[in-house]
Amino acid sequence: MNKKIFKTNNSNRKIRVLPFILSKVTALMIVIIIIINMIIFVPPIFGYQVFDVISGSMEPAIKVNSLIYVQETKPQDLVVGDIITYTSNKGIITHRIVINDINAQEIITKGDNNLQVDLQPIAYRNIIGKVFFTIPYLGYYVSFISSLFGKILVIIIVVFCFITREIVK
Repeated sequence: MNKKIFKTNNSNRKIRVLPFILSKVTALMIVIIIIINMIIFVPPIFGYQVFDVISGSMEPAIKVNSLIYVQETKPQDLVVGDIITYTSNKGIITHRIVINDINAQEIITKGDNNLQVDLQPIAYRNIIGKVFFTIPYLGYYVSFISSLFGKILVIIIVVFCFITREIVK
């Protein structure tokens, strides 16, 4: 008879451990989603623009699918070697400064992974700012949540986590 009681208590203990683990895992998932979204959506409040790198022209310094944080900077304060983001007829580009011609108010850039300097100088008015910080691979998440499927899936995961937490309680 004692053996039956022991087995019942042991099985009840297993049942209590599973909800505990499930509760902690769902809480961790919610915290991770919140932190990643804060990394993406809070910097603009402090004056940074966030971009997803989609080409390998700046590798190995900046990997494809990295997030870059760009801070507005006066073009005349930029120096050779700084990495800047600017607009061109090809879109938004991030390259390294090779020449900053203050008199002509133009900058010549080159992608680290490119063989030649960029053909067109960048006018000061087209400079968005200087790359302040990068986070490798977080661009995958941004691309994912930018899609309709990604938004729906993130909402489903968050709702599932909250429901699971309530059921476990």
